[in-house]
Amino acid sequence: MNERASIGRAENIGLSLYPKPRAYISEPLGIDLSAYQAVVDFDAPNWGNVEFIYMRGGISWGTKDTRFDFNWQEARKRRMRRGAYFVLYPGEDPARQVNFWLSLLDGDLGELPPALDVELYHNQTPARIAYAAEACLDLLSSAYGSPCLIYSAAWFVNAYVGAQDWFSNYWWWLATYLYANPLTGFAAEHPGPVSLPVGVTMDKVLVHQTAGKYNASGFGVQSKMIDTDRWLKGLTHLSQFARSDLPPLTVEERLDRLEERVDILERSEVYID
Repeated sequence: MNERASIGRAENIGLSLYPKPRAYISEPLGIDLSAYQAVVDFDAPNWGNVEFIYMRGGISWGTKDTRFDFNWQEARKRRMRRGAYFVLYPGEDPARQVNFWLSLLDGDLGELPPALDVELYHNQTPARIAYAAEACLDLLSSAYGSPCLIYSAAWFVNAYVGAQDWFSNYWWWLATYLYANPLTGFAAEHPGPVSLPVGVTMDKVLVHQTAGKYNASGFGVQSKMIDTDRWLKGLTHLSQFARSDLPPLTVEERLDRLEERVDILERSEVYID
C-alpha cells in the first residue's frame, strides 16, 4: 500500500458505486509510480495508452525512492512525458529537502514540472504546513523555471492547511476516488468532477488522480494496484505544456532499446524469416 492510498477519500458520487461511463474518458491518461509498484515493464501493453507519468523521487531530505532511477531512465528512453514528485515533511527544513530532491534529478528535471506531495501533517500546525509547502514550491519552481504542482486532496488541504493566498501561484494535482469494489479490492476511475479545496479554482487544476486502487493488470508492474490520473485540459494542452527539449538518445541507450525489443520478440516467439 503506498503512502497515498487513502488521500483521495473515496466517495459514492450518486451515479453508481462502479460506474462505467466517465466524464474524463477522453482526457489523457497518466500513471504515477513509486517503489510500491516494484519492477515495471514499460513494454507491457497498457503503457501504449499512457500519455504522461509521474514518479516518486524522494521523501523529505534523506530517502530516495528505490525504483526512481530505473523508472526515470526507462521512461526517458521511451520518450514519455515525465514528472517527478517529492513527499514533503512539513516539520523539516524546506531548503534541505528541495536540495536533496534536485540532487536526485541530477540536472534532468523532466518534461513536466515537479510536484510536491502535501499529505502528511506530522502534528504540525496549518501555518507551519503552509509555510513549508510554499517555501518548497517556490524553490522547486525557481529551479524548474515555471510553476510546479501541488499534489493533495480537498479534505486534507481544508483540514490541515487552510485556504492560502498563494494557492493560485501553482498548479494542482488533486485526488478524488470512488469506493473500491469489496469483492475485488479494485476501484474504477472517478468520473469527476474533482473535489476542490477552499481557495483553489478549477482553472488551476491540471491533473485529477482518479483512482488509487486501479487494477494494474496489463501495466507490467508487480503490484496488484496502480494509481491513475487524467490531464484535465486535454492532449493538445499537455503536448504544448510539456517540455520537448529532451537530448537525443545516446548510443548506449539506443543499443539498450534494441536489445529490449529483440528480447520481447524472443519471449513472444515471433520470428522473421
